[in-house]
Amino acid sequence: MENIIDRLNQVNELIETLEIEQKELKSKLIEELKNTESKNYRTDKALYSLKTISNDKFNETKFKEEHEDIYNNYLKTKVSFDITTFKKKEKGLVEQYTEKGEIAYSLAIKENKNIEEKEDEKEK
Repeated sequence: MENIIDRLNQVNELIETLEIEQKELKSKLIEELKNTESKNYRTDKALYSLKTISNDKFNETKFKEEHEDIYNNYLKTKVSFDITTFKKKEKGLVEQYTEKGEIAYSLAIKENKNIEEKEDEKEK
């Protein structure tokens, strides 16, 4: 068991290292493509293209400060359904229309969960 956990940790560290290297290489490639005339580079496996993406975003805060009257004309009231309150008041309906599924298992790394306890609960 310890061998598996140790190897898993090694693989996770390797993945992190490779992801960092991948980001660095992509940044270097972008810089190189910026210096080419066509902004493209073709290999036998792929075409690498540099595309400029505009990230314009409406500044709602600034607009509200400068044009509060216009801003208020376009506000919408959102009505939401509070499922917690419904569950408390209408417990019978919730139980009647709720489907019970099987317990799903997943590997819990951050928490210290005992899978055997879940299996015992499933058998009951």
